[in-house]
Amino acid sequence: MPYRTEFTDRGVIHVCSGIVTGEELVAVARESNSSPGRRGVLEYGQVDFTAVTELRVNNAELRRVANEDQITAARFAPTAVVALVTPSSAVSGVVRVWQILTETTGWQSEMFKTRDEAERWIESKITPP
Repeated sequence: MPYRTEFTDRGVIHVCSGIVTGEELVAVARESNSSPGRRGVLEYGQVDFTAVTELRVNNAELRRVANEDQITAARFAPTAVVALVTPSSAVSGVVRVWQILTETTGWQSEMFKTRDEAERWIESKITPP
């Protein structure tokens, strides 16, 4: 899975493309917990699945991603908002399972069809600097 991760002053943006596997998603979640690019508390996250052609992930892998996200929430992002860009219904179904598995993080997450919609929602939810 080609992906790009960008840390901003207040959050993190992941952009995925091509064929995405569960193992790759677990690796990205782990990397987010140990990345030297991360700065302090994260107020938001955005995951863009627009360019994903196939999502190959099973429930056990989704649980592992959710477990890593629990660590992220406890250490760096206890009240983050997470925008998920999922134009494909197949990807949306998997992302919805992730949302259920991460309900106890304290995160507010929403799915959007476009990155513009996701960015507007994030801006409406976080406090201006």
